[in-house]
Amino acid sequence: MVEIAAITLATLFATVSPIDISAIFAALTSEYSDKKRKRTAVRAVTVATIVLLVFAVLGEALLSVLGISICLLYTSDAAD
Repeated sequence: MVEIAAITLATLFATVSPIDISAIFAALTSEYSDKKRKRTAVRAVTVATIVLLVFAVLGEALLSVLGISICLLYTSDAAD
């Protein structure tokens, strides 16, 4: 269980790339006040968390509705 959590966290970290995102966030909010920058950061993290949780819970069902299987995704990844 710990191994799966570690792999998942590493994958999430590599996908989201927080170091790159923090540089982009700093550039985009450079003219904001500290209070507005903090509010924007909290909102962004909240929205991202909700999106990730929704797709974690409903992602497989959404793929089923679209007619895409997990095996097909694994196969498409192997082609690269």
